[in-house]
Amino acid sequence: MLLKPERPTGSVILLAGGHGNLALGRDGTIGWGAGNQLVRTRADYSKAGFATLVPDITPDLKRGSAGVAGYRWSADYARDIGAWVALMRSIAQPVTLIGTSRAALSVAKAAAQLAQGAERPDALVITSGMLVDVDDRQPSVERNVGGLRRIASRSRSSITPTTAAPIQRPPRQQEPAISCPAPRGSTSSSCGAAARWRARSPVRPAHTTVLPARTKSWSKR
Repeated sequence: MLLKPERPTGSVILLAGGHGNLALGRDGTIGWGAGNQLVRTRADYSKAGFATLVPDITPDLKRGSAGVAGYRWSADYARDIGAWVALMRSIAQPVTLIGTSRAALSVAKAAAQLAQGAERPDALVITSGMLVDVDDRQPSVERNVGGLRRIASRSRSSITPTTAAPIQRPPRQQEPAISCPAPRGSTSSSCGAAARWRARSPVRPAHTTVLPARTKSWSKR
C-alpha cells in the first residue's frame, strides 16, 4: 500500500507488528492489522509530506492467515525490505524504516544485512520493540538476530556484524517502600498493604529506541 503526496520530502516504510500478514486486497482493503499502531496512522505520515509504504509480506512467507515461522529475522525478508527501500528511494529521499513490536526483529536484521547501496535505509525507528530476551516463548532482537552489539550513539558509515558479547539485560529494580504513617490516634496504617505490595513488585526499566541507520551497533536505554 503506497501513499504518495504531491511533493514528498522523504519516504517512510511502516512494518506492522504481530505476524505481519496484512492480507492486502487488490483494492487496498486490509484483511488483518488495520488497528496496528503504524498501519492505522499511515495517512498521518503522508499528510506530513512523506511518501508512505505499508507493505504486506510476500506470498512465499505466508502460512494461512499468519507467516512462516522465523521469517521476521530471515535473510529473505531482509532482502525484501532492501527492495522496498530502493523503490522508495526512487520516489523521495531520505528513506526511513520504521517497525513496531515484533517488526523490531525485521528492522534489526535489515540493519545488519543491508550494509550499503540503494537498499540500505537512511534511518531506523523502532517503537515498542521486542528487543530484550525475556523467555523462550517470545522472539527478541537479543536472542534471534545475531551479530549486533549493544546500542551506541556514535555515528558510523556502515553497519557491520560483530562478535561482541551479547546484550546485558539491565538489573531488576525495586521501588522504595512507601512511608505511610498511621493516622493520629490509630495503631495501624490504611495503606500499609499497598506499601508492602509495591516494595515486593519488581519494576522493569522502560526501553525506548530510536536508531539512525548509520550506527554500527544497537543501543538500549
